[in-house]
Amino acid sequence: MGAGVLRLAAREGDVKNGCVLAGQVASMVTKEEPCRDIILDLFTGAEKVLGGANKWVK
Repeated sequence: MGAGVLRLAAREGDVKNGCVLAGQVASMVTKEEPCRDIILDLFTGAEKVLGGANKWVK
């Protein structure tokens, strides 16, 4: 590893030659799935939560 490798990955997007940090959150990954599925699941959950928000707003 050399100087500037974190910048290569974080700022330039070069994950092949750069250094990517993975901390404690990496242990929370339990399955591999397409990004599309993750985003759809996130939005579906948000719709459910926000759908019930009208009871808090008058």
